[in-house]
Amino acid sequence: MIFITGASGGVGSLVLEYAVAQNLPVRAGSRDPTKSAVKSKVKAVEWIKFDYNDPYSSSFAACLHGVDKMFLYNGPNADKIVSEAKHAGVKLIVFMSTSLVTSETASNIGAAHAAVEKVIQESGIDFVFLRGCEYMKNEMRLIPMVKAGHVFTIYLKSRGLYVHERDVAEVGIAALTRSDLIGTAPILTGWRYRTEEIVELISQRIGKEIPVTEISEEIAVEGMKKHGVSEEIYREIFEMKRRWVTEEVLRKSDDVERILGRPPRASGGVGSLVLEYAVAQGLSVRAGSRDPTKSAEKSKIKTIEWVKFDFDDPSTFADSLRGVEKVFLYNGANSDKFVTEAKNAGVKLIVFMSSLFVNLETESFVGSVHESVEKNIKNAGIDWVFLRGCEYMKNEMRLIPMVKNGHVFTVYPKSKGLYVHERDIAEVAVTAFTRPELVGAAPVLTGWKYNTEDVVGVIEKRIGKVIPVTEISEEVAGEEMKKFGLPERMFREVFAVKRRAMSEEIFKKSDDIEKILGKPPRTFEDWLEEKVYYFL
Repeated sequence: MIFITGASGGVGSLVLEYAVAQNLPVRAGSRDPTKSAVKSKVKAVEWIKFDYNDPYSSSFAACLHGVDKMFLYNGPNADKIVSEAKHAGVKLIVFMSTSLVTSETASNIGAAHAAVEKVIQESGIDFVFLRGCEYMKNEMRLIPMVKAGHVFTIYLKSRGLYVHERDVAEVGIAALTRSDLIGTAPILTGWRYRTEEIVELISQRIGKEIPVTEISEEIAVEGMKKHGVSEEIYREIFEMKRRWVTEEVLRKSDDVERILGRPPRASGGVGSLVLEYAVAQGLSVRAGSRDPTKSAEKSKIKTIEWVKFDFDDPSTFADSLRGVEKVFLYNGANSDKFVTEAKNAGVKLIVFMSSLFVNLETESFVGSVHESVEKNIKNAGIDWVFLRGCEYMKNEMRLIPMVKNGHVFTVYPKSKGLYVHERDIAEVAVTAFTRPELVGAAPVLTGWKYNTEDVVGVIEKRIGKVIPVTEISEEVAGEEMKKFGLPERMFREVFAVKRRAMSEEIFKKSDDIEKILGKPPRTFEDWLEEKVYYFL
């Protein structure tokens, strides 16, 4: 059993989410367990009252009964809970520490966490200390200023290290499940940003210019006091930001990549993301793969059944569909046979990954292929949702070798197209499984308009490297497409669309993602943060 402190917010809630996804037995601690249980999207856990400030009524002993591993945040009475953990027989504590423990200069924040680290070490309990840097979520402090149209901050040229809370949470789960990490203290860093750069990303994302003005420490102090931040802490933060203007106080670490086997926030294709979101919502899932054994070993999600499924081998269809009520379907060979088999198996709903090319007014090879599958599903009498997506942002992975070589060559670099983040598609797909009002709908899933020059510009800014872009002919580009095995009819159609888009708006941006998910679609900047490692 794993006990997670702070399970109702921040990193703790994400550790809880990933633990449940991996089918780990967990107990979640919160000041108000009833309220937290209602609010949490993760339902298959035991919630218990836990309050650092009240070790008696929240009963540390009750929280730790039967627990052998614990994810621990710092707080008052940390020494008491470590003592109680030893008494309860806890074998491992994963402690959410801070990289300031390693600071060469005096740090009150670092010292407080170092003291807890010492208590844990002296207790004799196995440990992993996660020494994180500044969380990206801390920039939510900018929300009221962004809404007011002007950001005020100290030391706007100060460049700090930020880490995504999901990376911290995933490393936390790795620490709870991998014996090779015991006794280590990984430094969890993401990427460097100045406040100016963060505000510029926000400006680009919301289409609103937001000026940034530097203010003095004295003025900033008043804001800190309003939020109840102690003087000891905010003075140390000011000192750190002052030093970050001229020196590298904390160094970027590769521990996140080393432990997770991928750069910060890397992700897979749409299918794997649908799987991730479905499991996170507690849906019963079966996953199909040509090699289910290999896929099960590689997948970070352990709570699902993997079965052999191959579009080229219709004999795999029946077993894949046995007992299935809903299907997420990609297009592939023998789709017509699969739909027939789905009807025979009693499938009630198919969410089909279609294409925006179905909406083209002119003849389209890509569109006709997907439209044919849509018609088969309709004719089968099975309920359906057709997700008509535009170009995936992941397609820009094609630029990696050219970016690394320092020069991008492409057809029609000024041709603007609509791109969509794979995570948005996956979230809409899982939503389609659970919301009956979407049955019979064909939402158009578009993100934002970019041309290749725009995309390369975002990459340039992110990696700090100038990358010229040169236009090439369709003939030269076609030869490259053939090397990747793409059918000539398909890439010629793509070229024709890009050519037309130079002078006309072929596809219009849709607000269907925002209507369905209640939030705007992710940007290319968001996508790049998950993939930037590959471009370096």
